[in-house]
Amino acid sequence: METKSTLEERLETLKELNRNRFDFVLAYSNQGDVQNALKEIGKSSSWYYKLSAEDRAELERMGDELHRETALRAWYILASAAPDAAQVKLAGLRDKNSWIKQTVASDILDRTTKKLPIKAEVEVSGTMKHNLEGFDEMLKRVYDSTGNVPDNSKK
Repeated sequence: METKSTLEERLETLKELNRNRFDFVLAYSNQGDVQNALKEIGKSSSWYYKLSAEDRAELERMGDELHRETALRAWYILASAAPDAAQVKLAGLRDKNSWIKQTVASDILDRTTKKLPIKAEVEVSGTMKHNLEGFDEMLKRVYDSTGNVPDNSKK
């Protein structure tokens, strides 16, 4: 992977030489595909495919590099801010408002401990004995004496 300054130099050179290509690289770095990038910059597919295969490949490579560099920079900024963010969360536990304290405490526990499942599925094998009063009457209501399902549409 190229260093930040080399990529920036190449982008600046491209910007000076051909603004449409520069705009495509920026859009491609955000969109990740040619058609959406072209839509973003208001160019047609014919504009793109008039470029040589080498030029298209280079523009896509630059877009991919820019995307990686941007994502890496953003990750590094967020990762370096994480200890400060954790301190802010921890300070929320000392807040006078109990609702804020509860929310912060739940958030900290959610982030640092494994959540217990809300629902549990139980599988049972074997036999089960029902002791229900009126079970026979219920069956008679559902099925007539012949074992056929009664026609309930008359009710």
